[in-house]
Amino acid sequence: MATLVEASIFDPFEYYDDYVRSDEGKHQAGQPLRYGEFEYDRDEMLNDLGPDVHPVRHGLATHVSLLAVLAIGDIELSPFDHRTARLASLIHDMGEGTHPSFHRKGIKVVGDIPQGKKTETQRQDEAQVRGALYESYFSNLPDSVMERVEALVSHRVDGSDPAHTVIETAHNTNTLTAGLKAGAIVLREREIDSKQASNKRLEQLTRLAKTVTTGILKQVEHHSNESAYARRALEEAEPLYHRIHSEL
Repeated sequence: MATLVEASIFDPFEYYDDYVRSDEGKHQAGQPLRYGEFEYDRDEMLNDLGPDVHPVRHGLATHVSLLAVLAIGDIELSPFDHRTARLASLIHDMGEGTHPSFHRKGIKVVGDIPQGKKTETQRQDEAQVRGALYESYFSNLPDSVMERVEALVSHRVDGSDPAHTVIETAHNTNTLTAGLKAGAIVLREREIDSKQASNKRLEQLTRLAKTVTTGILKQVEHHSNESAYARRALEEAEPLYHRIHSEL
């Protein structure tokens, strides 16, 4: 039996790294990129939009933004929630893994579901995947830690829960940024060559920019009521958001 790690001293990165290096983590890293409904060449899409579209490195991108949200200091977390929120941000998409071992355990896999389209059944399937992975790679963490992490990841918390607020603020501002980045690429390339023929990459980036920024804006506006990080993101996004929706 693994020796339990104290809740106050565990390192979230250690557990994220263990998953990334596992067979299941390596398999998930090779799964289709996020925003799959707008996919084009994988290497080009990663180069254009960065780690937030990667199936596994997306967690790392969320964690980086979570630390930026916390650094402002307008949302405070207890030491326990600081660590559990960090771990939740790093592994929150782990339930989207589709490694063959899950099938052998009788667990249904769902992969990446576009935001807002996930059914309750699919949420339950993801929870089973996470449960199997918790048992394999997180079993030496106290139940109190993993119960809290699961509650944060599965959104089974009060709407005013500060740890959940921080994670969602980080996640959704990153989603807004991805949409803005896609639009900026299209606008820039049109400025460089106004006669450039349309191609799948630019078509998909245009669709991603318009769809994603529209879908996520209200959520970031909601976060701005509590987070200066979200307010600043909205202020910086406004000029580009309007260009995307007026010029593309």
